[in-house]
Amino acid sequence: MQIRAATGEDFVGLCRLWAAVDELHAELAPDFFRQPPEPPRSRADLRRQLADSDRLTLVAEERGELCGLAEAKLADTPREPQLQPRRRVYLDELVVGPRWRRRGVGRALLEAVEAWGRGRGASDILLTVWAGNADAEAFYGELGFRPQSHVLGRRL
Repeated sequence: MQIRAATGEDFVGLCRLWAAVDELHAELAPDFFRQPPEPPRSRADLRRQLADSDRLTLVAEERGELCGLAEAKLADTPREPQLQPRRRVYLDELVVGPRWRRRGVGRALLEAVEAWGRGRGASDILLTVWAGNADAEAFYGELGFRPQSHVLGRRL
């Protein structure tokens, strides 16, 4: 398996992985997410994402097939007196195709994201796991992630 930076040529494979995570999010939080039209992202969106130096889009590839993706971005703490100044990596997406799970793909992608962040001065990595995604919670928990806050909501 190879972990590498995504390119525009990966668009079709990325769409398959994005569709899988979009479907899961729509199932877990239908009041928040919906299944987007096909394709789930545009080529222009991907080009903008790949051109942004504060963003990272990685793919895991095995024998020419994309089996996973990671999307991350750098975020600096706002300059406010009550906040500690820090640079963090925010992991937007970590997706592993169903038949590739439990083979080290997610761990390898996460390690590459962390190395990228450390190389850019980040001290922490943050991510969001939607309520009900027990598999993701277990995966990240095994890797030492702990809750930082809880976001609560209700309908008006």
